[in-house]
Amino acid sequence: MPNDVEPAFRLKGLSLWIRGYEFPDATEPFDANWLRVKAVLATSNSHVAAEGCFLQNVDLQRFCTELEKLYRDLRGTARLASLEPNIDVNLEGDGQGHITMRASLTPDPLTQTHLVTFALDQTLLRGAAKQLRQIDQNFPIRGKSAGG
Repeated sequence: MPNDVEPAFRLKGLSLWIRGYEFPDATEPFDANWLRVKAVLATSNSHVAAEGCFLQNVDLQRFCTELEKLYRDLRGTARLASLEPNIDVNLEGDGQGHITMRASLTPDPLTQTHLVTFALDQTLLRGAAKQLRQIDQNFPIRGKSAGG
């Protein structure tokens, strides 16, 4: 379950802590699947954090599926995107094991934009997908269908 010390997901400079469901008692699929999240995007020279309900578990599940495909094929993209503009992460593989990660995070989409680019090796993708699968186990999709 949630851990305030270690993030539930970490890939290069992106870390996510899942605090719980936004609406723990909700049964309607769209409302039931929003998560309370803390996200941090950090480099040696910068640090930005955002907290709130800007991701659904379906967003993380979709990202996991795309990460696993990128890990297998080494070519293509995997994207963590949300209906909310606070976070957008795009990984692109060149077919030879080199992955470029472009991540944007903002606590205030109306006044700020923070974009960081990282180079990473495909070997990191397997561990990242494993972390996302664990989040899926801890916060499964609720309801018959999910919005997102």
